Amino acid sequence: AILAISTLSTSAQNTEWLFEVVNGKITIKKEQVGSLCPCEFERLKVKNLAHFEWPECLQAKPLVEISIVKTPIDHFPEGITSMKTLKKLSLKFTGISALPDDIANLPALEELDLRGTEVKTLPSGLGHLKKIDLRMVDLNKNQQASLREQYPETKIFFSSPCNCN
Repeated sequence: AILAISTLSTSAQNTEWLFEVVNGKITIKKEQVGSLCPCEFERLKVKNLAHFEWPECLQAKPLVEISIVKTPIDHFPEGITSMKTLKKLSLKFTGISALPDDIANLPALEELDLRGTEVKTLPSGLGHLKKIDLRMVDLNKNQQASLREQYPETKIFFSSPCNCN
């Protein structure tokens, strides 16, 4: 399990105590998640945590990249849509099934990675994105064609179309 924060400027902060092992998986302690807030960093990468709650204080950070991977979250983290400096957002293999409409309000966002999620449709207004990765998302030919038509200037990656409805 990994929680990586690049460009961490507070070297005195010991982050080991933020975590505990629960049923053989590393989880961030709920009461300690806010301890990330005093640190200065540009990229937040969370992978294989049994539990992760988005700290409200992170929405004020000038993050350029957020990656939450193989971590069971079932709703889009509140506060991300107000991060004006965010360029890359990855929610690979999470329980996410929908994106909020206001994700289009992220002017710097260039890349959106939704591999292995349950997201079937995208909100309008994402035409400024350079890349959307929807591999391992069950989309049929019509759904894929519709997304390509909706975002003709965006490079969209799909798996082979499914025989699903």
